[in-house]
Amino acid sequence: MADGNPRGGLDRLQVAAGLTDWGYDYGDGMNRYQFNRELRPHAEVSGGTVRSPRVFVGLYPDWRAGMETFGRAAAQAAGSRTWDEGTPFGFNSWGGLGARGGDADVMDEVSEFLAEETPAFRNTESAKGPYVGVDSYWDKMLAPEYAFEDPDTSWAELERYVADVKARGQEPALYFQPFANFWREGLDERIGGTALCDTCENQTYREMALKVNGVPVNIDGAWALDPTNPGVQNRARIALGKFRELGVRYVKLDFLTHGYVEADDWYDTGVHTGQQAFRQGMAQVIDVAGEDMFVDLAISPCSPRSSRTPAASRATCTAPSTTGTPSSPTATRRAPSTCSTP
Repeated sequence: MADGNPRGGLDRLQVAAGLTDWGYDYGDGMNRYQFNRELRPHAEVSGGTVRSPRVFVGLYPDWRAGMETFGRAAAQAAGSRTWDEGTPFGFNSWGGLGARGGDADVMDEVSEFLAEETPAFRNTESAKGPYVGVDSYWDKMLAPEYAFEDPDTSWAELERYVADVKARGQEPALYFQPFANFWREGLDERIGGTALCDTCENQTYREMALKVNGVPVNIDGAWALDPTNPGVQNRARIALGKFRELGVRYVKLDFLTHGYVEADDWYDTGVHTGQQAFRQGMAQVIDVAGEDMFVDLAISPCSPRSSRTPAASRATCTAPSTTGTPSSPTATRRAPSTCSTP
C-alpha cells in the first residue's frame, strides 16, 4: 500500500505460506473486484494442527526496499530456486506485436534485427545472449494451430524457429497458461491429453474448470482451471516437457491467479482452499519445468507459489507498442522478489 510519497511507501504486505489467505474487507464496487476475485469463502479446514497464514508487516519510505524485504521473507517461508546465469534481458512479443508474435516469419524478423542491428541489446554481465520471447499465441506455430495437447500435432515450425534463434546466439523464451484458457466458446469441447484413464474420453473445459455454485468460473474472459485435476496437470506436462525438448530454458507463466480462486470443490477431495490447490498445481508445474528453467510469473498471487518459488515475477505490465509512448518497460525482478501486479 502506497502512502503517497515520491517513492510510494509500503505499509503492509502479506506472506502467506499456510492453507488459507487472510480475508480483507475491500469494500464495494470496482475496488472489490480489482483486488479480490473470490466469489465464495474457502471451505472449512480441519486437522490435528491448523495454522493461520503468516503475515508480514512493515513500514518503508521506499516501496523498493519494502518489496525486497518482503521477497526475502517469502522465499524463507516457502523456499526458493537459484539462478546463476545472470538477469535475463531481451524482447517479449506481447506489447508490440500481440497476436502477431505467434507468426514465425514475424519473430524471425525480430530475431534477425536484434542480431544484426542491436548486438549490444543484452546483459553484458551474462554469458547468455539476449532473450527473444514469444508470448501468448506461441502455439500459432503449431499445425494445427493451438492444438499442443494433440499427440498428432506437428511442432516442426516452432522447432525450426527455436533452432534459428539459438543459432543467432540468442535465448528463445516461450509462454504458457497452466490454470487458464481463453477459448470461451470451447467450454464443452474435448481437449486432448486430459483423459482420466486409458479408456476414458478426454475431458472438456467445463469438467476441468473451477466452479462456484456449480457455474464454471470465468475471469477476464478465461476459464479458471482446477490445478489438482490430472488433465490440467497433464496439459502443463505436455507443453513444458516439449519446451525442454526443444532446448527452451525460459518460460513466462501467465494468469496464475485463475488457479488460486476459491471453488465449490476440487478434483483432489483432500483440498479445501484455493491456496492448497494452487500450491499443489504449481509444485507439479515447477517440477516439469526443471531446475534449469528460468520461470517468470505474470498475473500471479503475491505469496509463495509452491515448495520452490520461481526465479522471477513481473513487477509491471508489458510496455505499449510504440516506443515513443512515455512508459516503463516490462520489469522482471529476480528472486528473492516474489510479488507480481495482479
